[in-house]
Amino acid sequence: MTESISQEELKIMVNEITMLHYRDIAEERAVSKWCGYPLCNNKLLKFNKQKYSISTSSNKVYDLTERKCFCSSFCFKASKFVEEQIPQSPLWLRSLRYAV
Repeated sequence: MTESISQEELKIMVNEITMLHYRDIAEERAVSKWCGYPLCNNKLLKFNKQKYSISTSSNKVYDLTERKCFCSSFCFKASKFVEEQIPQSPLWLRSLRYAV
């Protein structure tokens, strides 16, 4: 596994994977002790054992399971932004669209 990829590689990858593939990439990177954001090359140094966080200001409970895969809030938010850019259409339809 490489530590990180370039922005150009990420742009290409976004059009060739599904959202589930992207989530798997983030999880696999975290299991390997790398930040889940593909453009980040930081190691995950500490693991928070908390499963939930309670916000007293908004009176909400947040599940931290997905957040644990990232080294910082910036990387988590950046990864979510990339995830939102992944087309919802099936891969086989995308290949026709980009082949033309």
